[in-house]
Amino acid sequence: CAQGTLPVYEYPHDDSHGAVIGGSVYRGPETKQWRGLYVGADWCGSLFVIDQQGREILAKSAPRGIVGIGDDKRGRLFAVHRQDGTISRIVFSGVPARP
Repeated sequence: CAQGTLPVYEYPHDDSHGAVIGGSVYRGPETKQWRGLYVGADWCGSLFVIDQQGREILAKSAPRGIVGIGDDKRGRLFAVHRQDGTISRIVFSGVPARP
């Protein structure tokens, strides 16, 4: 690509992954070790966290049907679920495993 910026992360497209749902960078007041990391999800029930260099820090199962991820004014992250319209808070624990 002669112009533009190449992606920092390429999401695997196999049978276990669905449409990628946009995410957000965590800037919350709790769990300072997770600040600055990008959290995204896919339609089929995966949640992933990547760092600024595009390295995957965490990939785990999540409820199917997440249609959006956003943050509140305090920087806490939430996921919106299509099936029942609920909004769930994304909570971090432990220290992220940085490569």
